[in-house]
Amino acid sequence: NKRKEWYIEILDILTKPEYDCCYFMLWSNYSREGSYYTPFIAEKNQNGTYHGHEMLDYFIEMYNSSKSVFASDQSAIIRDVNAGKIVVPQVLGYEELSGYITAPISNKFISEKTELKARVNKKVTEAEFRVVGKEEEVVIPAKVKNRQVTAILTKENIKKMKETANGKIELYADGKKLASINVLLNVDIPEMEIDTVDNFENYFGLDTLLNGSWAINKDSGCELNLSNTKEKIGDGSYALRFEYKETKNGWAGAVCSRTADYSSYNALQLWIIPDGKNQKTVVQINTADGGSYEAYLNTYEEYADIKDKPIRVILPFSEFVDKGNRGALTSKAAKDITGFALYINAIPDSKAIDENGQVSGVLYFDEIKAVKYSGTNILVE
Repeated sequence: NKRKEWYIEILDILTKPEYDCCYFMLWSNYSREGSYYTPFIAEKNQNGTYHGHEMLDYFIEMYNSSKSVFASDQSAIIRDVNAGKIVVPQVLGYEELSGYITAPISNKFISEKTELKARVNKKVTEAEFRVVGKEEEVVIPAKVKNRQVTAILTKENIKKMKETANGKIELYADGKKLASINVLLNVDIPEMEIDTVDNFENYFGLDTLLNGSWAINKDSGCELNLSNTKEKIGDGSYALRFEYKETKNGWAGAVCSRTADYSSYNALQLWIIPDGKNQKTVVQINTADGGSYEAYLNTYEEYADIKDKPIRVILPFSEFVDKGNRGALTSKAAKDITGFALYINAIPDSKAIDENGQVSGVLYFDEIKAVKYSGTNILVE
């Protein structure tokens, strides 16, 4: 295969605004003698890595992309539906009046004049949008043409609303409520310092925003749930709750894209509450030249002896070693950072593995940032 990144190329094309495809379907795999349409796995190694078709790594990259949603990604959504965190859409016959909001998108920050758009499935006499804040509600009459519903949310109307991260825009037609989306009204987005990877303040306790920034990457048979918790760890009001359940050879992680020049720093600092399970706790820094540098917290005695207590950890860049044998992270490589990741990899012979061959736990992370550190070894305090 001369174009091993073909799946990434396809994903980039399908997700362009001018195409905006809903899904991409491949054919079935029948055999390894040419009758296959997705890269196959030949062997799963003890460390959780896979060996197989030459395009396998690139296919996994497409799988891990925040642009893609696979069937296995739906387990968290189904769990939230069953728990009542997500309202299941009502399925109506087409002869019944229905509609949906097309602009703005859900979870949008709104503080300026905004165009409101929706679509209904049949002719209606009148329609309106309702902007619902913390204590207020503004009704905005809408125009209807060819089943398209439009209106303008003016700056004057926005000023009537108090600051809230739990605002709503609702669509009504002929007196019937047809749709609703969540929006953030008059919320100021705190600007993160250049040295900050994430302080988890910009999600305002909304897991949908958090999961839009941190993508879940996990092995088959493993689960990971990320939430923006008010559990007090570092500075600020929010932190990352990292809840995992893995097979004894499994792994799960959270990945975020961050573009930064950290060549003037020499260490990474983070707050964490360990769960005492002491599984392979990976902190990963990725660079533009393809580097993937990792440090393993569980290998340090200062970290491994702590459970259910907030601690500050400082890891010198020299502790991060590239998986591709590039050596330790240098200031040159740190000049072009592209992303970060947090992983928990199960240790098969660990005492934390239960009778079902699984391990589960909860860790908390906060205030991940680059720092200038005068020490040469890991600092835990």
